[in-house]
Amino acid sequence: RRRRTGHRVAAGLSLLLFLTALAVQEGAAALAGLPLLMEWMLRCPPLHPPHWRGKRGGRAGRRLALAYPLIAAGFGLLWLILPRQAGYTSLSFERPVALYFLQGFIFPLLGRPAGYGPGQTPAPGMLLALGGLTLGGLLVAAWRSGRGRQALFGLAWALLGIAPSAVGLGYSYVKLGSRLFYYSSPGVALLWVCALLLKPSQGFRRLWRTAGAVLFSLIALQSGLLLTGFQRIYATGTAHLAELIQVAQSGELLFVNFPDRYAPKRPPYPLGYWGVTLAPVSVDLGAFPAVVTGQRPHTVSRSMPWIDAEARDAGPYQIDLRGIIVQPDQLYRLARHKDAVYLSRHFPDGTFALRWAGAVTPTPFTSDCRLAVFGQTLCLQEAQVDRQPGQLNLTLTWLSLSAAQPHETIFAHLGPAGRPPIAQADGDAWLGILPLAVWQPGDIIREQRIILLPEEIPPDCCEIRVGVYDRVSGERLPATTPQGDPLPDDAVAIYLP
Repeated sequence: RRRRTGHRVAAGLSLLLFLTALAVQEGAAALAGLPLLMEWMLRCPPLHPPHWRGKRGGRAGRRLALAYPLIAAGFGLLWLILPRQAGYTSLSFERPVALYFLQGFIFPLLGRPAGYGPGQTPAPGMLLALGGLTLGGLLVAAWRSGRGRQALFGLAWALLGIAPSAVGLGYSYVKLGSRLFYYSSPGVALLWVCALLLKPSQGFRRLWRTAGAVLFSLIALQSGLLLTGFQRIYATGTAHLAELIQVAQSGELLFVNFPDRYAPKRPPYPLGYWGVTLAPVSVDLGAFPAVVTGQRPHTVSRSMPWIDAEARDAGPYQIDLRGIIVQPDQLYRLARHKDAVYLSRHFPDGTFALRWAGAVTPTPFTSDCRLAVFGQTLCLQEAQVDRQPGQLNLTLTWLSLSAAQPHETIFAHLGPAGRPPIAQADGDAWLGILPLAVWQPGDIIREQRIILLPEEIPPDCCEIRVGVYDRVSGERLPATTPQGDPLPDDAVAIYLP
């Protein structure tokens, strides 16, 4: 009686698990035939358990096994009735889809933790031949070891798992989703186990056991390295999204060069897209912090691909940026209606960093100047220095007095007065994306400059000198106090706290 109760509980849990799988992914319907295959396996001696009693247990097993196809058929009718977005599913078969899934059947032979370089990807014909020979060899090895029926069961499981995707989806969609192979992976694992767990003769028992242990260890090591590589790729993007959530606030925000998706330049498998769709353009960036903090800023994304282009070229990923390409003057006009501008910096090691670039505030024109005037072009209103480990964050607030010349830019030198700087942060505003020539007179522009500190700092180094110069001629614009008195070296001194 206890055994019958346990069987009923197990059967109910199994049906509940199947219903849950259907609710998550409709491809689970194809696995409805697995219980029937299991019943066939149990009826083929010597696989049935010793306590199996034939007719009574057989009828109960068949009735339970038939419940799964009936549930799947009902789900299929419901799926056909419900409205679906057109263009994704169809009764078609594409050869690249078959080759893509074939990689999962012979994954130990194709997975490369170091990735495939240019020219190393096998041709489709070679991949097809390698897959056929490998699957044939696995079945023969499983048959020789007395596990041929179990290996066929695993192969059937794998084929059922990929059937909906293989005949219902195009390669343009399939190549983006390795998750479509998840239902097949247990069957593939069973196929490999049946083939590698050989039953050798008495004379070679130890040799075969050692060889099997070595093969399983190599496959486990390879799989672990691949999973570690995938996790490293994902962690890069999730860390960048965490920065977005941290700086998010209500208001209007402008993001520049935020990654849309990125993929390794050396893919771990020959076919498919093995990257991360981090922040697709169809989703507003404000939706990510809204999920975590409840605050949803209104965001706009734009790209300036020439910024950090060398770092991206040297890095391990091929990166697609969000937003249309804009020129600095277009970016400036757009920023005048936003509260802040953030720039995603890209580094050669493949990591990203979200930085506050600055902001612009249109104000009625005023001649009130607080710290220094540079050639009647700019007025420095405020300067703040924030000490961080290994760097100084210099935040400057400027008032544009008149249009600047095309080659004029800003310098910030750290070091004793009258000596060459020991560190500096020269260049256009907003971390290099906003030249002075596009500034509009009367606007207040805030920006931040990062000065990387050397390992040794002289004891008399206590100021940062800020000014404006022509990057072609090297000449500095005259710098005066608000009262008109000239400043030494045509620069204003900002003393460190």
